[in-house]
Order: sequence, then structure tokens, then C-alpha cells
Amino acid sequence: MSKLKTVHFWFILLFWILPLLQQLAAQDQQLHGRISDENGTGLPFATIHQKNTTNGTTSNALGFYSLELQKGNPTVVIQFVGYKSVEQNIEDLSTTVMMNVQMQPEVLQLEALVIKPGAEDPAYGIIRNAIAQRKKHLRELQDYQCNVYIKGSQRLDEVPERILGIPVTIDTGIVYLSESVSELSVKQPDKVKEKVISSKVSGDNRAFSFNQASDVLISFYENQIYSEGLSERGFISPIADNAMLFYDYELAGTVQQDGQVINKIKVFPKRSHDPSFSGLVYIVDLSWRLHSVDLLLTKEHQIEFVDSLRIKQLMAPVDKDGEKVWTLLSQQFNFLLNAFGFKGEGYFVGVYTDYSINEGISSRYFSNEVITVDINSNKKDSMYWEITRPIPLTIAEIKDYHFKDSMQVIKKSEPYLDSIDHKNNKVTPTHIFLTGKTFRHSFKKQSWNFPSLVELFQFNTVEGFVPNLGFSFTQDFEDYRFYRINPEFRYGFSNERFNAHIKTRYYYNPLKFASIRVSAGRFVESLNESVPLTAFDNTFYTLLEEKNFLKIYEKSYFKAEHRSEIVNGFYLTGSLEWSQRRPLENTNDYTFTDRDEREFTPNAPDNIELNPTEFPKHQAFLWNLKVKWQPGQKYIKRPYRKF
Repeated sequence: MSKLKTVHFWFILLFWILPLLQQLAAQDQQLHGRISDENGTGLPFATIHQKNTTNGTTSNALGFYSLELQKGNPTVVIQFVGYKSVEQNIEDLSTTVMMNVQMQPEVLQLEALVIKPGAEDPAYGIIRNAIAQRKKHLRELQDYQCNVYIKGSQRLDEVPERILGIPVTIDTGIVYLSESVSELSVKQPDKVKEKVISSKVSGDNRAFSFNQASDVLISFYENQIYSEGLSERGFISPIADNAMLFYDYELAGTVQQDGQVINKIKVFPKRSHDPSFSGLVYIVDLSWRLHSVDLLLTKEHQIEFVDSLRIKQLMAPVDKDGEKVWTLLSQQFNFLLNAFGFKGEGYFVGVYTDYSINEGISSRYFSNEVITVDINSNKKDSMYWEITRPIPLTIAEIKDYHFKDSMQVIKKSEPYLDSIDHKNNKVTPTHIFLTGKTFRHSFKKQSWNFPSLVELFQFNTVEGFVPNLGFSFTQDFEDYRFYRINPEFRYGFSNERFNAHIKTRYYYNPLKFASIRVSAGRFVESLNESVPLTAFDNTFYTLLEEKNFLKIYEKSYFKAEHRSEIVNGFYLTGSLEWSQRRPLENTNDYTFTDRDEREFTPNAPDNIELNPTEFPKHQAFLWNLKVKWQPGQKYIKRPYRKF
């Protein structure tokens, strides 16, 4: 080969190979494997992170993990509460690295202490130091931004056949599985903003996950831990200012980690029904900060909805301008359910990564919109989740996604929905006589509601026997808009008067709670606009007690109303009505029980100050303007809806 051809060959080779080599060099390493205990059993939700960074993940329920390593720091730290932490230097330069780690129980060191009867356990001195430093550590992160991955899973192992006579149609197994990724911003003391950028719900690819990082912002540096829906009162932190009134402490020992001494302290509630935790707190010696917690709440602590709740947190230091700043790396909630014949369990696990710490986030960045869910968050494909998901799915979770996503196609199909409607649209005597019935066409998102006989047939002293036939038709849309049409007809056999009107409503902007209502026709109305007495109640009193409480008049009218939120927290409702009002008189005195000491009163309300209360036939033009203002209203903005 000539020199010219040789140069040409190497030039072509470099032209094609060099970009490929550069691309491979730029790729982050993918570390994966399994974390197990000394017996080889997988450790669920162990924390794996790069040392001195916030790049990390946790293992799944079976101990498997996957972590994309960032450049520049090859040391990985594996931690699990109750086990000795492991540091591993990654020297393999391959794109994909397998690393299985078998962890060993932590070796506790407890110096031989001679504690005289009645003397104080050394744990109390450590806790006092932690309490003294509580506010400092609470405000250490003045502001931060991070990415939060949350996975929630709930399963039922047992379900009752019936509850209050109603058949239970829920199956055992996984009943909820969802993942989400959020961008979380926090500024001390109370400013929070969250953007949900991706969400996935097993069995409904059009749904948006309710996993929210801002809902589980728990810091044990706070005096009390509040969780909406768990209990009406807060729970006392083991290092709260008044913690000594609620807890007993015992030093279980110390462990060495990265040149630091970590104190392992057992905490016990002084009284079984106190709002306090039991379990373990790990406190770093000398700095007296929380390293990790493993705490439990049970029914004795007056929690609601679940039998027990276990909270685990793991914190770690990261470099910030040459100083170590501690951040939350992982958080886990495990709960057990045993109520009304339902038995099950579940968890929510959060992984916190890519922190930006104390960058001076402006207060203007925060607003009354505390959470927003991106409209495309549920449109991410499987490839996105394979790359983004820090916690590998278990086999059971993979099967649940595949099965329910496949079933969703069937359950959204017209034949399936028609078969469900055919079953649910069956009429029973209860529907006919008491409750009325709603018929649905689920595929078209349509429904028709008809009243029961109790609502259909009425009696009063003005109209006598009155069949009041009304029904409503509703058309729903995917974005929570809907319109409803409600015609109503009645005929009084005593006064021989036919009346009819129609009411319509169009709920056209759920983000603004905006709707238009239009109604028109001729109908009877109660003189008391609050309508304290239903037509059924009045029929009962008229026929059985000879008491005609309901006072009515007739009006021909046209009315239009508009309601909307103008700006956040400021609501405006306006209406216009033209009507011709006609007084009505009693035309019937029939009753089942004619009482000598009692007789029907005229069809005019009693009023001591205004007598008589009859009015002539007249016309009225009315306008109504209602303003409601809630200053500082906080809200969650989800696609098409606002809370």
C-alpha cells in the first residue's frame, strides 16, 4: 500500500471512529447489581450514592438497583439502616458495571460504662446536644432545588366479600402502582414550589399520578411532624425542644463511618398514647446532626386509616463551597392496613438527586401555585422511564404494568363499556320507588338521570295532586368540561295548570371554575328562596298532618348566570333575570287525617310585622353580583383542573 493510500486509510478510520470514541467517552457509566444482607436476602430500599454528591438511588423491594454514575467521583457509598456502610471505588471503566454488595450488620461499639442505679443513660446527653443544634441544622439549607423520584405501591392480600351488604369487586394483589419525577424548590421557612414533569399510573396511561414530593416534606428538625390525613394532631420529633417530656432514650452503641462516630439511639414513647415515635435515630457525634432515622407509628399513637407507618430517612454530606452540607438522599414510608376486612401493605419511596443548594432563590420565584403538573407528564414512553427510573421495577411490578396496560385497552373499548353499562343500568324496585336511576353510556361519556316515584308524585293545597316529571342529560368530556340539560314538567290536577321549564349548564373551563347557566319557562317557585322544605316533606305534612308549610307562586322567566375565577382567589358570579310573577291561591283542602282543631293556612307566608303578605301580579327585572375573595389562596394546578 502506498504512503498516500495509507494516510487516506487512517484518515477515513479516524473520521468515523474518533466521534464514536468521543461519544463513548462522554457516556456516563451505568452501575447496577443487587444489595443483600449477610444471608443473601435482598435488602429493600438500600441507598446507593456517589460520595460527596447527591447523585444516588435506592434498591427496589428485592434489593436490585441501577445508578448512572457521574464523572469525576468513582467512589460509591452503600447504606442501609442497621448495617455497616460500604464504600466501593469503581475502577472498571466499562460503560456498564456490575456490582453486587453483601452487607454486614453494623458492629456496635459500646464502651464499658458503670452506670450507678438511677444514673442517666449517655443517650440523654447526646439528645440534649442535638436539641441545642436543632434550629441551626433546620436552617442550614436556606434554599434548595432538587429532582425527586417517587414510587408508590399498594397491595391487598385479603378483601371482604361484602361491606354493609354491598359486594366488594376489588381483587387482591397490586391495587396501586405509580411513579413520578418532580422538580422541587424550597426556601426557608415556608416557601415551596413543585413541578411534576413525568408521571405514570399502572392501568391508566391517561391519568396523572398523585405522588407529590411537597406532600412528604418531613424534617425531624421541626418540633412537630404534620401529615394531612394521617392525624389531626402533629407528632413530636425525638429531638424537639420538648422531646424529653415525651421520650425515653437508650444508647445502643456507636459505629464508625467515614472517620465520624455515629451514635445509635433507641427512642421510646413515655406513654403509649402520646403523639410520639418509637424506633432508632442515628446522630453524628460532635456536630449532633441527624444521620438517619428509622421510626414507627402505630394505632396506639392515634393514626388514621392505617395500622402502622414506618418512616426511614437517610441524609449525607455534599460539598458546597468547600464545606459539607447535609441533604436528604432517600425517604421511605411503609404502611400496613387492616380494617373492615381489608388487609394489605404498601410503600412510598423517594430518591432526591441533583441538588442546587443555597443559591439564593428569589422569593418572587414562588407563588400561590405550589404544585403544577405538566400536561405532557403522562405521555412519556417506556424508553424514557427505562432511562429515568432510578429504582428498578420488580418482576411483580413489571407484570402489573403490562397486565393493567393491556387490560386498559380492553376496558376503554366500546364493547367492554357497553357490557358494564348493560349490567349497571338494570333497574330495581329501590330505584323505582326511592332513589331514582342514572343510565350511562360510558363510551360516549353520556348519562341520563330520572327521578323516583317519591320525587315524581307530589301534593300541595294549591295544585292538588301534581305529577312532576323531570330528567337530566349530561355530556362529559376528557378535559373535565361538561354540559347538562334538565327539562321539567308538572301539571296540577286541582288548579288545572300546566308548567314547564328547562335548565342548562355548561362547565367550560375547570381551571377557572367557569360555568354558564341559562334557564327559561314557566314554573312554580317557593316564596322562601332557601327552600327549607322539600316537596316530599310538604306532601307528607299536608296529607298526614294537615299542615301546608310550603307557600308557592308561579313565574314565567328567563335567567342567565355566569361564574368564574377572575384571578387567583377572586371569584365573580353575575346573573340577570326577567320574570312575570303571579300569585297562587289554595284550590284543595284534601288530607288523609282531617283534624277538627286544625285547618290549612292561606298560600301566603305568615309574618307578624308584614300583614297581609299577598302580592299582585307583576313583572321584575333582577340582577345579582356576588364577589368572593380569598387572599393568598394556595392551589395545585393539574392538567385541566385546579385544586
